[in-house]
Amino acid sequence: MKVVTGIEMQLPADKRPGFYAQIVKGIAEAAAGLLDRSGELLFTEQEQADAVAGVLTHYRVPYICGDWAQLGEAWTTDALWSDYGLDARAGGRFVDLRLAAAGALEPATDRAELEQAWLQLLEHQLARLQTPGARQLLIDRQLTELADGIAAAYGCRMRWLL
Repeated sequence: MKVVTGIEMQLPADKRPGFYAQIVKGIAEAAAGLLDRSGELLFTEQEQADAVAGVLTHYRVPYICGDWAQLGEAWTTDALWSDYGLDARAGGRFVDLRLAAAGALEPATDRAELEQAWLQLLEHQLARLQTPGARQLLIDRQLTELADGIAAAYGCRMRWLL
């Protein structure tokens, strides 16, 4: 999982259908690579955001930038996923970090009940990544204190990643 920049374009309604294609071509010509896109939302590496913004400014297209996390393919999403993130055109999976928080569940004591804590935390998940060495999940950003409390009740702790 890595932090990227999401740039939401506010395209004027009176522009020709090829206008969007011109913008994407202009971004490519400016050597400002896009990771993926979904409608009027472009995803780029944080280092490339200024170059993409420059192209949008050139075309006089208003935009809003924000931090998003790009998830790997191993993440499993839940029913609430589409309220917080999206699966983009080229298959990338992104979550809005204004809305969601990413954390890892870890044992805090020798008597930690990791499995029980995990099962209860899954009731609040937007997406999860469970591998033999890690248990990570995305939850609504407003629920981080609840997640901390659930983890502590089972002798565990949440380590907040994003």
